[in-house]
Amino acid sequence: MNETIDVTTLYNLLNQGTSSPYAFDFTNVLLLDVREREEYEYSHIRRAVHSKKKENGDLLLPFGSNPEVRWNVCIYDQDSYQANNCNRMSDMISYLMKNHSFSLVRILSGGFRKFSKSYPFMCTSRILYLPRDLEVLEYYPFEVIHDFLYLALPLHSIPQVVIDNLRITAMVYCYPKPSGSINLPEPRETLYLEVDPARPASIQKPIDEACRFISSQRKLGGRVVIVNNQYNRTGSTLTMAYLIAEEGKTLKEAWRTLRRTYLSLRPRWEYLDQLALLEKKARNLPEEQPIKDSDFL
Repeated sequence: MNETIDVTTLYNLLNQGTSSPYAFDFTNVLLLDVREREEYEYSHIRRAVHSKKKENGDLLLPFGSNPEVRWNVCIYDQDSYQANNCNRMSDMISYLMKNHSFSLVRILSGGFRKFSKSYPFMCTSRILYLPRDLEVLEYYPFEVIHDFLYLALPLHSIPQVVIDNLRITAMVYCYPKPSGSINLPEPRETLYLEVDPARPASIQKPIDEACRFISSQRKLGGRVVIVNNQYNRTGSTLTMAYLIAEEGKTLKEAWRTLRRTYLSLRPRWEYLDQLALLEKKARNLPEEQPIKDSDFL
């Protein structure tokens, strides 16, 4: 069985933060390039490996691919849409299912052409990555709303080159502005928020400020990144709040949207009640919707 994966989903999957190619981790991905070798060497998606055939026609995966410990296996050619449009792709999918017991292989919709157009900075001619290289690999913020809203966790780098590549025009920091001369990348617009993790009810004011700020940036055609630091991780709550207040999503829908983007997301139970209040107000509901543990796991 195979299904397609869109370029934004793959972008987010590649930026989950798994540093070891051998880690048995559900965020880890084996990305296979089935184009001609010359095309692969000229440029390919970062961390993709090239498959080839032996002299007898049998397929061969590069050493260290270790498909047995990968939760996600994705495959692409130049313009891939369906496996039956590419013999090499169809052969590789059959090989993986037969020899490595895979029941699902994802095909990159639009292939390398579409991905490289959307995320040229995620493409490279580099072929070999050692484990120590992956440990210092630059991860980009998650893309929550295509070409508009991003979420940066402590694992993500946001130097000026990242801001330039993503064309970020505004940043929402989930903490007060640091005192002193700390050098932070600054686009045209910034918003610093006072968030007290010890007082869940205090999140309402930052939610209102963030939603107004992000909405104003969207009207201007901007791009916004919400930034957490290692001590204050309320960015996911603010992101869901925007999806509820401005995108018309329910709390459950906002959670599922972010969960598909950030696979390791865990609920901030202390903030769910505040988001339920926001949902009631935004959707004019007679009462808050019940929060069930099973809906947020």
